Amino acid sequence: MTVYAAFLIPFVISAFLYFIFRHKITLWEIAIPIVVTILFVLFAKWLSINSLTSDTEYLGGYVEDARYYEDWNEEVSCRHPIYCEECSGEGKDRSCHDVVCGYEHSYDVDYHSEYWMVSTTLGTFIIPERRYDELVRKFEMEPVFKELNRDYHNNDGDLYYVTWNDTDDKLEPVAVEHTYENRPQVSSGVYRYQEIDSFDIATYKPFDYPLIHNTYHQQVILGYADPIAEQMLQVVNSRLGRDKQVRVYFLVFNDQPREAGQIQQRYWQNGNKNELIVCIGLDREKKIKWSHVFSWTEQEEVKINIKNHIESNAEFKLREYVDVVHKEINDHWIRKEFHDFDYLQIYPTSTQTLWIFILTILINGGIAVWIVLNEFEDDDSNYDQNKHFSKFLKKIRKFK
Repeated sequence: MTVYAAFLIPFVISAFLYFIFRHKITLWEIAIPIVVTILFVLFAKWLSINSLTSDTEYLGGYVEDARYYEDWNEEVSCRHPIYCEECSGEGKDRSCHDVVCGYEHSYDVDYHSEYWMVSTTLGTFIIPERRYDELVRKFEMEPVFKELNRDYHNNDGDLYYVTWNDTDDKLEPVAVEHTYENRPQVSSGVYRYQEIDSFDIATYKPFDYPLIHNTYHQQVILGYADPIAEQMLQVVNSRLGRDKQVRVYFLVFNDQPREAGQIQQRYWQNGNKNELIVCIGLDREKKIKWSHVFSWTEQEEVKINIKNHIESNAEFKLREYVDVVHKEINDHWIRKEFHDFDYLQIYPTSTQTLWIFILTILINGGIAVWIVLNEFEDDDSNYDQNKHFSKFLKKIRKFK
């Protein structure tokens, strides 16, 4: 059922009001439920479609510097009055009241606690002290002092910071969530991948998206532990993420058939618009069984070249694959423009449509009660409500 059918509801309500309570309403009041319904239905439809098409991708960047701001205080202008009792009159006529007879001081002192933060290519983040200390050790430099020249009371508080030296081994990767419109994920056309069931999940064990932890960290190699390869891929995502609009994940499947890669593609609905997902299947001896690369990019050679390189040798060389991916992205990667999918027609679900109808009826019912009970009335003195309502009941009985 189309959501626009809800537009009929206010016309039915308005006709009922005019037919039964004509002396209690004015013509301009009849337009109220119609206008309100049109605005509500259009907004509800937009909200429903937006909730369906909203998706989250992950952007990659890196820490540029880590900072420690000392605590400090400042004077804030304010006046706290001092009250005195002032009396007048004598005997029974004597009365007293409080009056301002001075002020305690001309300012308060506001205290600002110390804090630690990082400045990244994707914004700034507040971090705990231990994280700052870890970055000081990682960047291998003594914190640099900077005078902030604050207007302070008696504790100025200054800044200490360390800066990344632009080397890959010291790079601190950053990942943030970013919301965008993903029409293919809810379209009814060829771009939507068939959802997998609980049997597929139990059999092939597809990966969920890794969560962001420690404020801005996200793991990008799943199913296999190799810290060096992890850092290498983090560097690719951090250095190329913004300029190339790409984020790469390696998913390693142990002793799973080739179908596991296809199930993963369906589970992630072909990934987000900026992603390149490399699935690798290993046998029990950690030899290459298969690979499956998927992405929305229209540069098919990127996916083909990576897949062919992985399957060209049975030896599992994860770090080498990261280098191959790095080169392919530099040479050929172009992110798919999702505005190309703007033509896809998306409609509210049946549940959303039902709720829109229910809320429309409730809204119109409330407006109808207000119209009947408010003070605006028709001046037609010849109108007989009881007679008119009786005719209405007779017409209803004819339909029984």
